[in-house]
Formats: sequence, C-alpha cells, structure tokens
Amino acid sequence: MSSRTARSVVSVAPGVVFVEGPVSNWVVLAEEDGVALIDAGYPADTDLVLDTVRWAGHDLDDLRRVYVTHGHVDHVGGIPGILERFPRVEVLAHADEVDNVRGPGRQQVTPAEIGGRLAAPRVLRWLARAIASDALRPTTVPTVRAFTAADFDGRAITPLPGRRPHRRVDGVPPPGRGRDRHG
Repeated sequence: MSSRTARSVVSVAPGVVFVEGPVSNWVVLAEEDGVALIDAGYPADTDLVLDTVRWAGHDLDDLRRVYVTHGHVDHVGGIPGILERFPRVEVLAHADEVDNVRGPGRQQVTPAEIGGRLAAPRVLRWLARAIASDALRPTTVPTVRAFTAADFDGRAITPLPGRRPHRRVDGVPPPGRGRDRHG
C-alpha cells in the first residue's frame, strides 16, 4: 500500500481508468488477456500505480504490459519497481522512444532549462513535488522493446509515435501559462 495519494482516479470508459497521480498521470487499461498500464509515473509512484491497478478491480498477477508514451522519468519512473515484483511484464514503446525509455540518459528537463522560471511560484511547487517523487533518481528500463503493429491487433488502443525532442520543456509551464496537464 502506498503512502502517496492520487489526486483523482476516474473510470472514463468501460475498462479504462485514468489516474491523476501526485505529479503525473497514467491509465489502467483492461485488455482481453489481462491488464495494461499506459505509463507508470515517477519512481516514488510504483506502489501507488499498483494500488490503482487493484482499485480498478484487477489482480496484480494479471498485469501484462506497460505501454510507454515517451521516455521522460514522470512516465517511466515506476516501471523498474513494477518489474522487480513482476518481471514477466512487457514494456513497449515506439521505436523512436526505446533508447530514451531504456535510459539512464534521456531527453529531460535540466536545471538550466528551469533556471529562468524559478521565480514563478508554480514552478517551484512543481519542482519540489517532482524531486519528492524521486525525479532525480537514475531510471533504466533495459527490457523495453519497440512495439509493432501486431502488438495492437485486436486491441482497443492505437499507437502513435512518441514525443520528439522539442523546445518546450515538458511539465514546466512557460511564463504566463498553466502547468502542462498531459501527464
């Protein structure tokens, strides 16, 4: 049981539960052969991610795979803890993201990119929450593999390419804008 608390856990469609975690988001998805996650939060979220799988009505032994949207630590951080307990869980990402997910190096926000925004109170709050979520812990997912079209045959989700390197710093709001709510 996690000491962390989700901000919200909502069933958005049959078999689909959206979790707004302490700092990032993930989805619990019922599939024909078990349960999958879309992303897995920060490293400190592992227990909470697993709690939400149970909350959604699934047995943890039915966890089959984690689909990774992109390789930032707020999306892959919980995966190593999941794999420690459930090593048979498959981790899939778009081919463009595999190296980023595998880590430990990844395209991620840096102190230099945050620097000019530190005066904004919301950035300081976000930074404090991210650090408390073990965002600085090196995270590796050596078993990730690129998904193929066959991985989605008969499934209710459609794969799209992962994020490309971009100028906007993921998760850090630009001056005068709200927090990026993508997760």
